[in-house]
Amino acid sequence: MIEEKKEKRKNQKRLPKREPITIEIYDSLIQSSQKFKYGNLYQSARLRLALALLFVTGIRISELLLLKLNQVNK
Repeated sequence: MIEEKKEKRKNQKRLPKREPITIEIYDSLIQSSQKFKYGNLYQSARLRLALALLFVTGIRISELLLLKLNQVNK
């Protein structure tokens, strides 16, 4: 029974690993974000910070959305 489960898990189809974002894509996103007209500087800074966190840490957007400001080390 246990061997069957191990074999089934071993043969399970998996998604291919994703490639990390390149520095060129990151630079392009940052440059594009500076073109947006925001109502205040907070929104612009928040977007650039989100992009930087996604790039540096590699976390998913769904994980990033759950972060609170006090959870980010200064």
